[in-house]
Amino acid sequence: CFLRLPPPTATLCMPRGPLAAVSVLLLYILTATMAFSPPYTSFPSSSHNHPGPPTVPPIPQRAFLSQPHHPHFPARAPGLTMKDGGDLSRTMRTNFETGCTLGARWRRSQLKALKRMVTENQETIFAALHQDLGKSAYEAELTETLLVVGEVNEALSCLDEWMRPELSTPTLSNAGGINLVSPEPLGAVLIIAPWNYPFYLVLGPLIGAIAAGNVAVLKPSEYAPATADLVAALVEKYLDRECFSVVLGGAEESKALLAQRWDKVFYTGGPAVGRAVARAAAEHLTPVSLELGGKNPAVVDASADASAAAKRIVWGAFLNAGQTCVRPDYVLCHSDVYDTVLSSIVKEIKKQYGQDPHASPDYGRAVRAHPAHAESVRSTVRACSPYIVHGGDVRASENYVSPTVLGYGSDRGAFEASPAMRGENFGPVLPVVAVPSLDEALDIIRAGEHPLAAYLFTGSWESRRRFASRV
Repeated sequence: CFLRLPPPTATLCMPRGPLAAVSVLLLYILTATMAFSPPYTSFPSSSHNHPGPPTVPPIPQRAFLSQPHHPHFPARAPGLTMKDGGDLSRTMRTNFETGCTLGARWRRSQLKALKRMVTENQETIFAALHQDLGKSAYEAELTETLLVVGEVNEALSCLDEWMRPELSTPTLSNAGGINLVSPEPLGAVLIIAPWNYPFYLVLGPLIGAIAAGNVAVLKPSEYAPATADLVAALVEKYLDRECFSVVLGGAEESKALLAQRWDKVFYTGGPAVGRAVARAAAEHLTPVSLELGGKNPAVVDASADASAAAKRIVWGAFLNAGQTCVRPDYVLCHSDVYDTVLSSIVKEIKKQYGQDPHASPDYGRAVRAHPAHAESVRSTVRACSPYIVHGGDVRASENYVSPTVLGYGSDRGAFEASPAMRGENFGPVLPVVAVPSLDEALDIIRAGEHPLAAYLFTGSWESRRRFASRV
């Protein structure tokens, strides 16, 4: 999504006649079997000499959520602000036009530097994520750093293939020539990241931008300040400073960035801000990738393994304290297995987080720096209190909401009118309702907005087929 693919054009004209036709055929066979190597140009940059990993003091195993900043994090990292950056897109595009990003050598060097940035600072990264979201080291590694390293490894192994021009079948308008489609970088890319996975979702898109040969400006979320400061410090330390910048700040800085002309904008977050991003990008006809949330259903039919379904639903629904865009947001359960599934979900919560999730080292917290979001989750829990079958423990001073299960039985009206069904919960709240058939479950799903993800638990291939074709 960071490449510009030009239409195939005739690049070589051949003379007419039988001999020419044979020559063209042999040439096609030869070019179809040869491997096109990626360009090996390298334009050195003045900031490629990295003295080594930053010196970081020992990090305690767990930070304190009550402190505004961890003592090992700078109060403000040396990232750019809009006052410093000015027309940042023009500066970055000027650096891109030097051609320094076009060669495979530069791209590999930056991808390897990004991998070192993660592997050499894992403990510091874990502490920042715990500071912002109460994430355990296990969860931070599983959902943040391992994903970044895995995607870097994939980019390194596939880079030659991604950069290789591809033969294209000629049309009548350019017959007699060799037609190639050559991947080209777009230029200056803006990446705006959310707060729920503040490390992975700012660096994940950056991996694609680097592999495609772009320069990029990163805008981490202001609602994860410890991670944003750390990302700014590490990017400045490890990556090419002429090609990658980090802008720190809030909504005003984001608006100032979006007012500039970019060659690509990548945004992850909610639909409301996504619309504003799309409108701003449309002013410059800038292509946009929007990764937005959704109301994601989990359907359990009568043939499903209730225990296995409960285990997977609980893990996905309460990971990162429910602050995951692809989490199961509500459960549509066949009436025949409703009671079994509901009791299995409660048992699985106790198994994964213990009798008191507040004391569990594996259970996170609502985002600390975004009180409005935390309050909205708490209000949803309070409004749904008559239907709580498990959880409901709210401690505002600690940004804590326990894993909460809402049981609506077969009361479809109360389920649809529930505050937990008015939009994406984005918190540890899980409504469960009984439905008489798979068809009714599919009707409920299709009556709402298209979900970002959907989950089916069944032992029937026919149910899988119907689910895949209708959702």
